[in-house]
Amino acid sequence: MKKIFIILSLIFAIFTFVSCVSDDDEEEISGDTDSSSDTSADNGNEGDTDSATDTSSENPTDPTNDTATEPTTNPTTEPTSEPTNPTEPTNPTDPTTDPTTDPTDPTTTPVPDPTPNPDPNADPNCELNCEDKFCGSDGCGGTCGDCGPYGRCNLDQQGCSTCSCAGKICGSDSCGGLCGTGDGKCPEGQRCTSEGQCEVCSCEGKKCGNDGCGHPCTIECNADEMCSADQTQCVKCNGITLGTLTQTYLSGNENSFFDYTAEYSPNGSDSKNHFSLTLYNSITYIDFSRQTFDTCTLDKPTNADGVCAFIKEYNGNILSKLYFPQRGVIHISQLNSDGSFKQAAIVGKAPIFVEIDKITGEPVPNGQCYQIKNASIDANGK
Repeated sequence: MKKIFIILSLIFAIFTFVSCVSDDDEEEISGDTDSSSDTSADNGNEGDTDSATDTSSENPTDPTNDTATEPTTNPTTEPTSEPTNPTEPTNPTDPTTDPTTDPTDPTTTPVPDPTPNPDPNADPNCELNCEDKFCGSDGCGGTCGDCGPYGRCNLDQQGCSTCSCAGKICGSDSCGGLCGTGDGKCPEGQRCTSEGQCEVCSCEGKKCGNDGCGHPCTIECNADEMCSADQTQCVKCNGITLGTLTQTYLSGNENSFFDYTAEYSPNGSDSKNHFSLTLYNSITYIDFSRQTFDTCTLDKPTNADGVCAFIKEYNGNILSKLYFPQRGVIHISQLNSDGSFKQAAIVGKAPIFVEIDKITGEPVPNGQCYQIKNASIDANGK
């Protein structure tokens, strides 16, 4: 009996001890919770709200107020690499950094640098002509501006075009280079379009002109007519008479480069309208039918004959219409070292010039044409 009483007393003592320990733990946890709540109430909610309200009301847009403008950084969302600097300058003449001078992208257009660059060896009596021009020749051997190494000046001297073979399989890059296999030509029986694509030569849907490979279509136009741009009819051309050619530039005896202009009549309403002729390498037999527009877009011709000719019409100082030869032969019996010649003969049918687009060189739909009526042409020396 005594043993049973001792065992029961021991069990009761253990139970009492466990109960006391449990009560102490609950009080400690409760105390920690109350302390955390008090701290949050004292330091977080009430104080932060008052501080934010006061700061916002004082000056919500003041960039010097750190409390209002300092961003909260989340270390889990910070970038793993340094961002690029959007204000870092690029080299405007480097085609790898400047999209306006990318020679492989025909959709970009170089921006001209309209800083005149006169020829230091120019004739002191030569009158510079850069008014309303942003690039190209100044008429005295220098330039009115520059299109950079990846552009060429348009013939109206109002802007630049990109030198590129991108997307082309034939023709020129517009700066003297050839596209495609290297010679810029299409296979036999095909012609190169203005977009630099080869297409089969054909007279289908055409009534005059040729099939694109030199073979005439159904109708041959009269001597004073030219086939229309769509090759569906012959159009009568306006007859003009050229005056004596006057040199505007002479490069010297080696690889002589002669540049001429001449007034013509009737001359419309603008005295600046003129005929221009460029001879390179002292060519004396000028066959206009062998010229192509893309070889005459630079200051010096890049075709085999070294010849380019235009008729130019102006609106003030701006080139408004451009005419390019389609046929005709001029034979210069003697070209002197100073660039002068006498009675260069018109051989065969009179030269005809048709209105073309100033950028692409394509004939203008419903455009006009001119026929040179001279029997012979003279040029003065310089």
